[in-house]
Amino acid sequence: MEKSFFGVIEWKSARSYSRFSLESISAGKPILWRYHWWPADDFAHFNVVDDYNLEALAIELNLNLTSKRVIRVLDRISLKKGYPSKMRMDNGLKLNSTKVAELAEEYNLDLEIIQPKKPIQNSFVECFNRTFYTEVLYMHDFRNLYEVREISRNWFREFN
Repeated sequence: MEKSFFGVIEWKSARSYSRFSLESISAGKPILWRYHWWPADDFAHFNVVDDYNLEALAIELNLNLTSKRVIRVLDRISLKKGYPSKMRMDNGLKLNSTKVAELAEEYNLDLEIIQPKKPIQNSFVECFNRTFYTEVLYMHDFRNLYEVREISRNWFREFN
């Protein structure tokens, strides 16, 4: 605590200002994987954005994503940045699971779940998704999942 001209100022930790926005969606584009075309519903990506500085923290790509995988990504992010005080997410099955709720309870996180059909409430990650789609997913015809991951990884480094 510090006293200033305007009175007493309480300094909050960096965690109190942090909020991550999360979203897990299908890519909307089929890919060739092991000599079979996979429909768009099976090709998914999970994105995490820091709302404070608009830094992209993770892009996880796979044919399907489970809540265990979501937690693994969040644990990997926490090694570098720590856990935020809040996480804003849509009401999808992967993010609205008991495992994610247990993680939130364990690390004292507030889960902010947006209303259905209201993506504007999660605007930071929606803006990131639009950029990711226009600059990566719509610009390339991918032959396999490895190629999607490699191009996304290179773009992710450039984006941040």
